[in-house]
Amino acid sequence: MVLRRDGAGVLAVGQASHAWLCGQLARAWGNERFGAVSPAAEVALGAEQHDVGMAEWDLHPVRNPDTGLPQSFIEMPLADNLGLWWVGPSRLITQSRYAALLAAMHGRRLYERRDLATAPADEAELMTKAVQLIQSRTDLPLCLDSSIIEVLEAGLAVYQGKALVNSVTAEDERMEAILPIVKKYGAAVIGLPNDEEEIPEEPARRLELVRKLIDVATGKYQIPIEDIVIDPLAMPVGADTLHPTRTLETIAMIKAEFGVNMTLGASNVSFGMPDRHSIASAFLPIAISHGLTSAIMDARAPQIVRAVKAADLVLNRDEWGASWIAAHRAAQKEAAEQKATEAQAQGAT
Repeated sequence: MVLRRDGAGVLAVGQASHAWLCGQLARAWGNERFGAVSPAAEVALGAEQHDVGMAEWDLHPVRNPDTGLPQSFIEMPLADNLGLWWVGPSRLITQSRYAALLAAMHGRRLYERRDLATAPADEAELMTKAVQLIQSRTDLPLCLDSSIIEVLEAGLAVYQGKALVNSVTAEDERMEAILPIVKKYGAAVIGLPNDEEEIPEEPARRLELVRKLIDVATGKYQIPIEDIVIDPLAMPVGADTLHPTRTLETIAMIKAEFGVNMTLGASNVSFGMPDRHSIASAFLPIAISHGLTSAIMDARAPQIVRAVKAADLVLNRDEWGASWIAAHRAAQKEAAEQKATEAQAQGAT
């Protein structure tokens, strides 16, 4: 419920009605006051449907005992809020993944505004509900992350399939706490080559810590090496222009000795620098050629996505260039549809 003071009274607008109005506004974009958006139909769909899960709540709102008014979106109990709100993106994904992504990003921004530190919530219960809710809506694999071991285990206990745990360092205390539950629930785990003393700069030291982590995980806890994903640590080029080459050398050394899967935060390299997408687009293909097998990256950035697809092509990972050609044709189709939409909008004005 969206509450707006209106003179002596309060205007209560249901969340689903608010979303419908947003959709109407989005459909009107593309005039002299507001530029056109792309892809227009999917943006409007996401705006129009993002709060459809709140419709039932709006029909039977719960009052705030302090104000006597219906609870607003921000005042609703967090667990109830998440459970209802998630219906919107989960339905949208059957119509448009892009619209569902926009709705999810909108929700994330709203939840960032909530003071979760003061929320009277059981974190383990929230983790359990979140895992069950998300898995009821999608079959995509999940990466579970919590600094609290009990919360992490609560999520793993209800997870259906093989989860990915983020993350464990080479610190003895952290390995003793996290690796047993990784083994217990048959999960995979991301390993970081730092310990109690340092986040090492030198590739040789990082390799040494990777060796320690893998030895403990596979030896003491019998975790299959294919369930270990190493993060070779990407550091900002703005802090030291040698950081990227150290990371690349680390990737090559890990691949040569262990051949394990690797991932890293691609945006870390460009942190603090202008034109970050260009830096990521240059770094990722080189990292892939050295042995990087995945990355945490902005999949909404066409420049970065094209760079990764081009790397797959020239490294002989895209047979006959099928994926590259398909992506190019999809981009051409989208551009043509956008042009037609803009022409239609100009004709309407």
